[in-house]
Amino acid sequence: GEGIDAVDDSLLTQFVGAFQLACLDITNIYGYDLAAEMANRLHKQFPVSVSLGPLVLGLCSNGKKVSPRVIHFLKHFVHENPDKRRDYQLYELERACLNLVALKCLRDDDRYQAPDEKKRIDEAFQSNLGFIQSLEVGDNGYGTLYKTSLALQALGHGGPHEQSLRDQLISLQKPDGSFGGSVVVTALVIPAISNFSAQDIKDAPCSRPSILDTTDKDFVKINYEITENIVSKQSVVGQILAKPGGNLDEAFKAYQKENPLVLDYESESTPFGQVIRQINGIERRDNLQWYIYKVDPKTEQEAKITVGLENIQYADGDTFHMKYDL
Repeated sequence: GEGIDAVDDSLLTQFVGAFQLACLDITNIYGYDLAAEMANRLHKQFPVSVSLGPLVLGLCSNGKKVSPRVIHFLKHFVHENPDKRRDYQLYELERACLNLVALKCLRDDDRYQAPDEKKRIDEAFQSNLGFIQSLEVGDNGYGTLYKTSLALQALGHGGPHEQSLRDQLISLQKPDGSFGGSVVVTALVIPAISNFSAQDIKDAPCSRPSILDTTDKDFVKINYEITENIVSKQSVVGQILAKPGGNLDEAFKAYQKENPLVLDYESESTPFGQVIRQINGIERRDNLQWYIYKVDPKTEQEAKITVGLENIQYADGDTFHMKYDL
């Protein structure tokens, strides 16, 4: 009942990352503009808030600039604090790591071209990096799986203690494949040991209107679902932005050409028309075929399509379900 106000900053930025990977527009998630929400929260942050870095990263990853004031507060300030115990330093470590990952995104952003912008970003970057590198790495890394994974993501490939931190994290994997028995912690560790960080989300393959080769920018949206429960048991849901007036085979081939890491699709000619030869490496063979169904938007019932791909027309908002079956 409290709406988006009930979602804390950490969870909000996690949702934004997940929505981005799912190719969803974060400016309209069930009527909420999450980009505007992050920007609004960002300017309410106390300068040393641990939420500052994730909010900046969420905006940067979605093509939004932040103000010089915000970049200034990403700098790691040395606070006058007589308590030099390791637990205080490790709290500062979390903030510095989150800031550093956000600053990596800003450094890669071509929109920050002014010399003063670049200088401000670099100064903030070096201050956080210096603080992280100044901390002693213990026998258990930086104290917890969470903080050790954050540090490895922030320091990146070639950073100090990289191999020892990675080996330590890998050694803590549980028999069920998880880390710490937690989905959240596992989702943090896997990118860290694979030389990735949260800022790499912005480079994940995704379907966007800008990749279409159209002169008038007109396009239609085609929803698709791919289900294969026999070989690899894959299930994929997505959306294609296609030129109007084409057929389904043309739409999928154009999408596959622009997004080869998202969808691997091939068709072939038969006496009955064009059919799907393979999707993501799963080929038609013997009695196993790729069947196409059109989903009724009102009833959600599926009707099997019996004509060739070249004869399947589409309209904006149509949903097609590809099933691999006998």
